[in-house]
Amino acid sequence: MIVTRPHGGADWAMSEAPPARACLYLDFDNVFSLLHQQDEALSHAFATTPLRWRDWLCGPRTRRRMLALRCYMNPGGWVETRPDGPFAEMGQHPRVYFSRFRGAFTEAGFEVVDCPRLTRGKNAADVRMVIDVLDAIAGEVPPDDVILATSDSDFLPLLHRLRARDRRCLLLAHPALASAMRESADQVIALDEFAAGAFGWRENKDKGFVQPDPMAEDPTSIARLREMVARSGRLHLPALGKLATERLGISLRDSDYFGTGSLEALVLAAGLRRIPGEGGGWVEVAEEG
Repeated sequence: MIVTRPHGGADWAMSEAPPARACLYLDFDNVFSLLHQQDEALSHAFATTPLRWRDWLCGPRTRRRMLALRCYMNPGGWVETRPDGPFAEMGQHPRVYFSRFRGAFTEAGFEVVDCPRLTRGKNAADVRMVIDVLDAIAGEVPPDDVILATSDSDFLPLLHRLRARDRRCLLLAHPALASAMRESADQVIALDEFAAGAFGWRENKDKGFVQPDPMAEDPTSIARLREMVARSGRLHLPALGKLATERLGISLRDSDYFGTGSLEALVLAAGLRRIPGEGGGWVEVAEEG
């Protein structure tokens, strides 16, 4: 469930105003562990394809200009994995260490901040995040929006400080987030809504999170693919598959071309047109009419 609070503005993502300056601060250990408890495949998607959910959370459609993307991670942290799960296919069994995902986040434009464990069961991520947020809002170019990806209630005083400084705060957090945290933020995106919006997963009371059928036609992803091609102007065809995997987390072949059955059918469904050339040619948005 997405909840929007009145203070600090309404749903600024839909505003016609200039893009808001924003910073994203991710408590990786907290969010990854919560997703892993729900479904191992969901935590795998989150950790290995950060570009996909980053675009959903703070991409062009949200009208935000990102000033900072920071991922706070304990490189020595780990979770147990299933022998038949997606991490085992990466050779990460019986444990996967968080440092394994550093490269994916770096390639997605995040600054990865190492936060090793200082005492038993506790690292310094929350302290580093608070210091960085306070530095940002006191800087020469302060953000309008601060996105905090954490469910840790230790951040409550920071939410109060953000409100006092007239900064909007979006929380990405567990559905059972403490009421005081929820009421102190401008907007809350629960992890179940995040899984549905960013990855197309749905929660099932009997099965937990359920992946979308990769062979079913996916109009939402097709529309997003068209938007990405439109932003590129003209895209080399081999790059189309790479873009779909990085930004949407979907393989063209494995998804049967987003459920359309063929590359030609996908190009048609997305309103694109092919231009002959080397290496398979190019694609661009077809002119209407």
